[in-house]
Amino acid sequence: MSMQKANIGDLFIQKKYNEIINIIENKIEKKDLTSQLLNILGACKLFKKIINKNDLIDAIKIFREAYTKEKLNIHTVGAFNNFIHSNVNLYDMDSSERNRTYCKENFYEAINFYKKNNKYFDTNKTILLAITRIHKRFADIDKIILNLQKLTNLDKNNPLILCSYIYHNSFKNEWKQNKFLENSKLLNENLKKLSDINLVPLKKEKGDKIKIGILSSDIKGNHVVNNYLRSILENYNNNKFDINLFLNIDIKKQDQTTREFKELVSNSFDIKNLNDLDAINLIRKQKIDVIIDTMGLLSENRLALYKNRIAPIQINWCGYCNTVGIKEMDFIFVDKNLVHPDEKNFYTEKVVYLNDIWNAHCGFKKERKKYSPPFLKKNHVTFGSFNNFSKISEDTIEAWSKILKANKGTRLILKSGSPRDLEILSEKFNKYSVLNSIELKTKIESFEEHLDLYQEIDLSLDTFPYNGVTTTFESLWMGVPVLTMKGFNFNSRCGESININLGMQKLIARDLKNYIDIASFYTSNTDRLLDLRNEVYDKLLDTSLFDVKKFSTNFYNSIQKLYKDKFN
Repeated sequence: MSMQKANIGDLFIQKKYNEIINIIENKIEKKDLTSQLLNILGACKLFKKIINKNDLIDAIKIFREAYTKEKLNIHTVGAFNNFIHSNVNLYDMDSSERNRTYCKENFYEAINFYKKNNKYFDTNKTILLAITRIHKRFADIDKIILNLQKLTNLDKNNPLILCSYIYHNSFKNEWKQNKFLENSKLLNENLKKLSDINLVPLKKEKGDKIKIGILSSDIKGNHVVNNYLRSILENYNNNKFDINLFLNIDIKKQDQTTREFKELVSNSFDIKNLNDLDAINLIRKQKIDVIIDTMGLLSENRLALYKNRIAPIQINWCGYCNTVGIKEMDFIFVDKNLVHPDEKNFYTEKVVYLNDIWNAHCGFKKERKKYSPPFLKKNHVTFGSFNNFSKISEDTIEAWSKILKANKGTRLILKSGSPRDLEILSEKFNKYSVLNSIELKTKIESFEEHLDLYQEIDLSLDTFPYNGVTTTFESLWMGVPVLTMKGFNFNSRCGESININLGMQKLIARDLKNYIDIASFYTSNTDRLLDLRNEVYDKLLDTSLFDVKKFSTNFYNSIQKLYKDKFN
């Protein structure tokens, strides 16, 4: 037995996972399987070169046996952590009702085990992070923030945890912009500053072109940020600008989208597997004049690179609609509707106002048509929101519920673009006794199907304080107006800016009561709703929302001005 265990350790170092599986399953008696061995067995099932959902299910069963076999120790805790992550990964991988139900049952099992041992787990960062992943699948923002608060108390110097904590507070109405600034400044203090001795000197290269870098972890698949990146990368003067992509994406995950974007620029560099020092030096060697960050506190950000300055001019744009708090991030691109002049001091970056709107959408391949509004066939108005369920705040739920109760017979269709369980959201609506008026949809795989679903909506309802952006552009493209509410910062005014640029100020509510009143007005006056839909459809392409050439000219003119101010 001891020789076999020693051999297993050597084989694990050599990554000979199939051999380990064979030893544990066929050469060690079941009574001798400890939590440690079971945890190793489950891990080997996941570390094989090729795994599928059956491997994940096998691993989940093994991890369950491992963490329940003995009293809490380093091996049972490790197995419990693996049990949680494996279930989350399976939930995201397989959208079948059977496996989603299986995973959800395991989520509750994990939550109950966590509660039973909360005195120990509340100080265990690994388990807190794992349980937070479960709460994200339930779109349970309160519990997510609670766990992240515990994690920040345990590890005040962890930038990644602080990023997540700040970001998730965007979904609630409890923080004002000064609170985002305050916490973002803490993030700045905790990012590591490297010694200049180890860094390639930051030098400007003489040349006729402005060298622009774009750093992203999201140029793959159907990520929403690509709709806005494409607008500037398909419409620039390559005699004036030399554009380079710095991809923080695993090469194995790069796809057709990645390849298409690479064709739009001069050069691309993979930095995913580089540590901060090597990534900084690689970028500095390219002598980039202007670097644009499209992630902020989101995604797999690389904020430490900006903290150590990778270009003379560093810009926060598009991906994250708030301050990042880093004093080395020089500028944030907004428009006059998003950050008011007397609010500039709540953003550590210098605010640069783009003309009209802060970004323009490249549009969709799906042909635009003027669809007949559903109320003409169904004899009732159908509202809808296809925003991530995490954006549906308690205030949003209250507003939508009051709209449904005040307007008998109306319906509300909700759909999230990310895998989310419907149970907790259903419970929140059920408290207002409106659940029977709501249709909750899980993710539709085909993007064509997703867009087609807007044909079932008469009027879209925006979320607040975290507005939709891409979903608002989608809705308008499909001829469906969007009702939004005035906000208090960049993040909460995105819907307001879009509607102002569309000339739809009448669909910007002053407050919650006004939001309900506007929705009720169009429910009672469907002739006006029909006029509204026709107006949105007819004028949309004459506005700044999808005018990528106009936007790109404005965008690059702004960069040229910053460049001139810096170097001339």
